[in-house]
Amino acid sequence: MILQSMRVAVKTANGNEISLHKSKNGYTCRLADVDLYYRNFEGGYVLYAAAALKKEKDTFDAEDAIKVRFAQNNVPYLAYYMRCSYWCRPAFGEDLTAIPKRTQALLYKEGNTWRVLWSLCGDVFNCTLQGGEQGLEARIAPWADGERTLTEMPALLHFSGKNPHTVLEKTAKAAAKLLNGRVKTIDEKPFPEIFEYLGWCSWDAMRVHISEEKLMTKAAELKAKSIPVRWCILDDMWAHVKEIKGLPEEMTTHDMVKIMHQSTLYAMEADPDRFPNGLKGAIEKLHHKGFKVGVWYPTTGYWKGVDPKGPLAAELADSLEMLPNENLLVKPTAEATHRFHTAMQDMLKEAGADFIKVDNQTHYKNKYSPVYPVGVVAKAVQNAIEDVTEAHFGDGLINCMGMGNESMWNRRRSAVSRCSGDFQPENRAWFAKHIQQCAYNSLFQGQFHYSDWDMWWTDDEQAGKNSVCHAISGGPIYVSDKIDRSRAEVLQPLCFADGRILRADGQATPIARCLLQEPTASDEPLFVFNKANGCGLVAAFNINAENKPQQGYLTPADLQLPAGRYLVREQLSGEICVLERGERLPVTLADNDDLRMYVFYSLKGNVTPLGRIDKLAAPKALLRRSSKGVKLYEGGPVAFVGVDAIATNLRARVEGVKQGEIAVFDLAPEETDVTYL
Repeated sequence: MILQSMRVAVKTANGNEISLHKSKNGYTCRLADVDLYYRNFEGGYVLYAAAALKKEKDTFDAEDAIKVRFAQNNVPYLAYYMRCSYWCRPAFGEDLTAIPKRTQALLYKEGNTWRVLWSLCGDVFNCTLQGGEQGLEARIAPWADGERTLTEMPALLHFSGKNPHTVLEKTAKAAAKLLNGRVKTIDEKPFPEIFEYLGWCSWDAMRVHISEEKLMTKAAELKAKSIPVRWCILDDMWAHVKEIKGLPEEMTTHDMVKIMHQSTLYAMEADPDRFPNGLKGAIEKLHHKGFKVGVWYPTTGYWKGVDPKGPLAAELADSLEMLPNENLLVKPTAEATHRFHTAMQDMLKEAGADFIKVDNQTHYKNKYSPVYPVGVVAKAVQNAIEDVTEAHFGDGLINCMGMGNESMWNRRRSAVSRCSGDFQPENRAWFAKHIQQCAYNSLFQGQFHYSDWDMWWTDDEQAGKNSVCHAISGGPIYVSDKIDRSRAEVLQPLCFADGRILRADGQATPIARCLLQEPTASDEPLFVFNKANGCGLVAAFNINAENKPQQGYLTPADLQLPAGRYLVREQLSGEICVLERGERLPVTLADNDDLRMYVFYSLKGNVTPLGRIDKLAAPKALLRRSSKGVKLYEGGPVAFVGVDAIATNLRARVEGVKQGEIAVFDLAPEETDVTYL
């Protein structure tokens, strides 16, 4: 057990680091007194920390104020760590000294017991995990200069059990209770209704060249192709940013992003050249064409903040501050952050926006450090986003670039959050990283948010894989196709004719057998699973770095389904088989382009409805089912197994289908009731 014993060290800003020795009242040395203790909580443990420096001239080191070194033998682990300031990635290993910096949670296994360590962020200090010379370490630090006291904070959660997914869920619920309203688990957050429908985003289609004219052209294309997109996001770069003007469309992504990240927001309005009728004029036209409209903005105004010479800087002067990094940003106080986000969202609401996407959230370390402590900034900014958005747009919010625990532990209401770095079109190597990030990050983030697996292209080489990813994800589905490049046939298996998506019930994550093995080096496929109306959904991906064949197997238990007989349908080929109790389904993937998606149906009763077999998440087409029949969301090719006779509401009768065979009814769209005879 990792928390069996601890050694503690304190580091001050002048470079002194001294190990503390255990005393009757905690840990102490000539530099500081530190109190570290465990408390039983909800069937697990919480590590609390408090500290005070003794010498008046001393302050804590911004990065490594308190080091807690744990005694532990090496164990196989999955580390959930920040790969950059904004996004998490999984890391696998057994050597605890190799755990990456800024690991936010650690899932590991001792014998048959799964354990999780999950770090917390307080009102001032933040806790993260990493490997040290002798093994696992917790680093508790303010990420700012000048701090002398750590007021008691819960720093680390430790829970264990026999099922890793259950342990993570238990830990998340305990965290929500412990933090008393600072965060809620996903079962307390309804999925926003607007995202139950298919969407489109401007970013990869238009990037910084977004304009009213191009938006109207794309809207007309979607209508002409009968693609039932119901909402769209006006992403970066609709706003008035002087440095962006005149950029050529053919410049590389690297050069474009470099300029963007050195640019500032001049005025709180749309660029007058690309939006001659203002943001309001463009949104009105999109509304007239039947689209709900969301608008993007970052917490910083633009990537480098607010233009000091612009009208916005003058308007919000009392709420902004020029930091040593020459970024003019909102002051990290409740009053200033609420005023800033209220001003932004007042303008967007007046322009007619229906929801928003707030980007650049976990920027606190690289923007405000070492001036302001991470806990102070995160609490002020995240609370403002939550409060102001609820007042303006209800639950209409997509959180983005905000996977740091300082952001997550301060989101009280919002339900949807991106779970990976940006989609990279026409990039096969990117997909292997993307599927890892989304699936493994959702193990942790998915306890609190519906994971947004990002936009994608329907004509990209990886479009088939992306459609399967989104079919099982349990989050929103939206694309970013360029003008004239949307493919209706790729989206048809994901949504109904009115644009409503067949959204899986939970958050797609790897099965337990895949949790501790690096999928790019494994001989077994990466199996990612979810549920749909009581059925199991699972996708099998080959992301082996050497493009080698992979072999594996699936059982109902892998999908957390009860033992029994199951009909299994492979959704891409239509092939079916019946798994008797105790049997395994063998799965072989020849190379990186080979993939499978299975639905596991429990064979109970006389009739088992399969749903719309032209949809990837087929069971989600069923609104109701009973011993007498089913109610469908929409007619189409609907299948049943184990029937002797069946009729639709038109009384079209089919007889003689034997037990175990499949009967398919091609119903008209308005035929939504099927009755068993």
